[in-house]
Order: sequence, then C-alpha cells, then structure tokens
Amino acid sequence: MTKGRVATAVAAAIAFMFVAQTAFAQYPIPRGSLYCAGSQLVVNTGGTATFTATLRDLAGNPMPGQTGFFDIVSQNGAASLSTPVSTTDFTGTAGTSLFVDGAVGTIFVRAVNDGLECRALLNVIQPPPPPTFNIITPPPVINIIETPPLINIVSVIRPPSTGDAGLASTNQGSGYDILAGSVGVSVLLIVSIVLMLRHQDHRSPVTNHEGN
Repeated sequence: MTKGRVATAVAAAIAFMFVAQTAFAQYPIPRGSLYCAGSQLVVNTGGTATFTATLRDLAGNPMPGQTGFFDIVSQNGAASLSTPVSTTDFTGTAGTSLFVDGAVGTIFVRAVNDGLECRALLNVIQPPPPPTFNIITPPPVINIIETPPLINIVSVIRPPSTGDAGLASTNQGSGYDILAGSVGVSVLLIVSIVLMLRHQDHRSPVTNHEGN
C-alpha cells in the first residue's frame, strides 16, 4: 500500500467518525418508547374523547414524572384539547381530552416526549336520528249501563160490586146483619111501649076508686 492510499484511508476514517458523531448529536438514540391510544375510534359530532400517551424505557418499565406534549395534527373542523401539556403518572401515562365540534371527518392527535412521537386518530360522524315513536291512542272505553224502564203503578180502589168474586156475598151478609139489628131494636121498642101502656091502664081504675 502506498503512502497516498494510506493517507486517503485515514482521512476517510476521520471523516466517517466526524459524520457519525454529528448524526448522533442531532438524532440521539431513543431512550425508550411512546405509545398513543384513544378512548374510542368513533365519536359523534359534539362529543368528547380521551387520548393517552404511555412512556416506557428500553427495558419496558414505565417512566413517571415525564412531560408529554399533545397537539392536533389534522382535522376538518375546530376541535380542541383540554390541555396541550401533561405529566406521566406512576404508570408512565399522560393524557388529554379532545372536544369535537360539528364537523365530521378524521382527527389526528400527536404526543411528543424527548424525541419520541406517536399518533392516534378519531373518526367523527353525525349521530343517528332519534327513533320515531308512533303513539297510538286507544279509543275511549264507554260503559253502557242499561237502566230498566220506569213503570208507574197506579192503584185504583173500586167499591165492590155484585159481580166481584167473593165480595158481593160478604157485603150482602153485612147488610143483613144491620137489618136484623134494626128490626130487633124496633121490636124491643114496641114491646116496651106496650108494657108501659098496660101498666098505666092498670093504675088508672085504682086511682079513680080512691077518689070516690
């Protein structure tokens, strides 16, 4: 190998080491992983969804107390986040809420932490129309009460006639009793008068004899 080739090889090695160090300074090796997830894939317009980002180290252990940054990458409407900055808890999870307006479409939310980045999407749809209920009103129930006809009963009392069954003989017997009683009284009265007259006739001659 000539001296010229050796010098060229050394210069190339030095240049490679310089480029590698520069690339490492600009793009550090990730210290772990970041996973994004949404509470749901589909939400109605005017609804709310939650996005979380979980940070773990290279061994898969959660990394609490780390700051995560959230932002909306793309959307069709004017959705907004409850907070753009959140700190990971003991499980290495940080989160934010997404408020959806009336626009339909797909929303992409991004989370970033110290060179790590992840995204999650949410589909916004119109809510289904409310169900239609046909209210059928039953006809009113009519209770028909049949009342018996009113009958006016008029009692007519007629005097008994000879043609009535059993009444003529009863009335006739009563008339005979009254007639018999009257005849008896009359006979007694006549007998009394006759006795009085005879008594007076007997007394009159005695009285005349004493006077003479």
